[in-house]
Amino acid sequence: MLAKGAQNMDAFSGLKVIELAQGVAGPFCGKLFAGLGADVIKIEPPAGDHSRTFGPFMSDADNKVEGSGAFLYLNTGKRSVTIDLESDNGKDEVLDLIKNADVLIDDLNAKFKQKNNLDFPNLSVSNPDLITASVTPFGQYGPYSDYMATDMIINAVSGELYIAGQPEREPLKKGGSLGAYHGGMHAFIGAVSSLMTRNINGLGQSIDVSLMEASASVIGLPIQRWAYMQTIAKRIGPNGNVWPTGIWPTEDGYILAHTRPQIDWWASFCKGAKDQPEFQNPKYSSDEGRAENIDELDGLFQAWLFDHKKEDIYYLMQEQGLPFGYVANAKDLLKSPQLKDRKYFVDINHPETGQLPYPGAPFTMSKTPFNFKRAPLLGEHNEEILASTKETTQNYSKKQIVKETQNPTGNEAPLKGIRVIDFSHIWAGPFCARILGDLGAEVIKIESITRYDPERGPAVVDDSTNRWRVYPDGKPTQSPYNRAGRFNAYNKNKLSLTLDLRTEEGKTKIKELISISDVIVENFSTGVMDRLGIGYDDCLKLRPDIIFMSLSGFGRTGPESGFAAFGLTQEAMSGLSSITGYPDEIPIDTGVFYGDPTGGVCGAAAVLSALWHRQRHGDAQFIDMSQREAFVSILPELVFNLTMQDRILESTGNRDLNMAPHGCYPCKGDDSWVVITVENDDQFETLCSVMGKPNLAQDPRFNNMEKRLSNQDHLDEIISMWTADQKHIDVMNMLQKNSVPAAAAFKNFELLEDPHMIARDFFETVTHPDAGTHKYIGMPWKFSSTPVSSQYSAPNLGQHNREILEDLMGLTRSEYDRFTQNKIIGTVPIN
Repeated sequence: MLAKGAQNMDAFSGLKVIELAQGVAGPFCGKLFAGLGADVIKIEPPAGDHSRTFGPFMSDADNKVEGSGAFLYLNTGKRSVTIDLESDNGKDEVLDLIKNADVLIDDLNAKFKQKNNLDFPNLSVSNPDLITASVTPFGQYGPYSDYMATDMIINAVSGELYIAGQPEREPLKKGGSLGAYHGGMHAFIGAVSSLMTRNINGLGQSIDVSLMEASASVIGLPIQRWAYMQTIAKRIGPNGNVWPTGIWPTEDGYILAHTRPQIDWWASFCKGAKDQPEFQNPKYSSDEGRAENIDELDGLFQAWLFDHKKEDIYYLMQEQGLPFGYVANAKDLLKSPQLKDRKYFVDINHPETGQLPYPGAPFTMSKTPFNFKRAPLLGEHNEEILASTKETTQNYSKKQIVKETQNPTGNEAPLKGIRVIDFSHIWAGPFCARILGDLGAEVIKIESITRYDPERGPAVVDDSTNRWRVYPDGKPTQSPYNRAGRFNAYNKNKLSLTLDLRTEEGKTKIKELISISDVIVENFSTGVMDRLGIGYDDCLKLRPDIIFMSLSGFGRTGPESGFAAFGLTQEAMSGLSSITGYPDEIPIDTGVFYGDPTGGVCGAAAVLSALWHRQRHGDAQFIDMSQREAFVSILPELVFNLTMQDRILESTGNRDLNMAPHGCYPCKGDDSWVVITVENDDQFETLCSVMGKPNLAQDPRFNNMEKRLSNQDHLDEIISMWTADQKHIDVMNMLQKNSVPAAAAFKNFELLEDPHMIARDFFETVTHPDAGTHKYIGMPWKFSSTPVSSQYSAPNLGQHNREILEDLMGLTRSEYDRFTQNKIIGTVPIN
């Protein structure tokens, strides 16, 4: 959707970004900048970014430097130079490049940067408006800042690992590198926010992003379970959800069954499964009846599933409005009618691999489409970049993209002065809008007293409606809709306006509000905003430079655009479920419902990109945010293993294809676990020494990685016998201080009490008018100059009606009273 006469253009054209980072997190941040038009110069060591060794590789590939699927995906659109940072000449070359940069992305620890003059205070002397974005496992400071990490380590320390898996078994890691990708997105959010601040005050700054905090920021409900009720969030397994929610085998794979929180979901379910008449039996029509007959109901459902293919079940149930999905693998993704219709996968030709389909953009923007160019060869641009750098350095005059300095000495929040209208509900949209609020935007959440955010929970609570809500001390009181933990976590830093949009007065007022706002965030079903008269085209007439974010499960176009989806649906539909589970068993969900927070973080990144573009060009923009596409974009290994190796990835449980030992081991205490992930022989030798078994390193079963991978069962038994007598925190600290990656699998209360999180002030103490004072998930960025903190708690329903309608929009006192009497506004739910 383009405004009349609009031109497509790159959001970040003219920006120079230096990437001094390897692996996943930093390079994904750089990939987002490159995809939106920035000149990203990737500095690699002479041997190359270590992701060049990750693979997968073409089955007949000879060149193991240029053909890694991981590297090719993470580094599209960049230029590569090779520089030896260990040499004096190399340090000078890096510093010369940084002098001309707008943004530096790095993954270096603080000690290394200080030793090599790469810390922000030193760099800002020669480049005072430089933005540095550091993304590391544990951040630039704190007790764990020098600790080592792998994907599973981040799973453990963030609290995610403990809540995934079966209750009586070891906690389960999720597939992929989701923590690293989320860290990369947050580094991008921090960098773009700082660029916007620089346009106001002319100053650069540093951003410190921790993968531990980026991952902890998405888990939500387990944190509030402890903060509100002092209960430990545990693994619930497949039988912990409302029947039939969960993953079930079918004739040709697995489906994700899911119900909707609606009174007639059973009727809809029976229509979807109309060829199984036994479901029509009245004894199954109530929650109580289904609970009493669960075993026979399971049998009926499983028999029906075995008679149908997974995609057929998906379509049958989606036709009834039920958010079912299927466990997709790479073949399913590449042939998906929805993804094909939206042209999601992009063919890219590379001299080493030829043409292959790559996962596309994590978000789609009408004015600033994503660019896809191949990843660079190692050192491909040495001559053109290093030669031009020397010339530029001799006569340094850095080009400013935008320079509208209004406050050259003061520091303000990046989005101060930006007004966001948040029509969204549940999780993904509210999380997106909360991030914008955390960055200083004025976020106004739109609800009504007849239809408010379902995450608030029911107006009246009884045992049947209190299954998933978390209330302070477990007490809903007289206003439970203001006390629900997850709502209060994901709607912090917002104002609340209740407005009945079914009335003419409500429609008029919302249009007036849109006309003085900058951003719309909505996640209604397709067509709802248009029917209300406030779709994108309508909003353009009200505000010609509006940024309109439409955040949906599958996108606003395509044959499945109207389908229902929750976060759990997207774990299956993205392919995550296909690589998450105990080996050779039914896939299992992560306990996080990752589709929602992934959509929320990607959505915030997209809005910031659009706002930056608007600062430069004054344009409106429509953002079509598909949660499924955002999720697939951070699981590229699924597709590359198929296209390069003709292999369908499956779950390896807590093990890794390239590391051993790599697992979760029992420790002293109730359901206490530690993760140990050994990357090389030196680390294994150290592990053996710390365990008091130095000779184990020379054992012919374990004396190299290949042998350890072949003998993991026996090795795990030996390690488990040692860890069983140790506290998990002690094992983590003992091994980390000896440079062996290890981490305690934190329970929710352990995360809240963790000294590293306390040292970094990650959890924020916020006082809510009805819920009281509690800790909440904080912000995964630390800005050196820009203040970002909680301005206010999540709002009570309609808490700011008078402030918004009278003070901001000029409604008279008598008009306000009439709106209240006619129930156009209010603070107490009805119906």
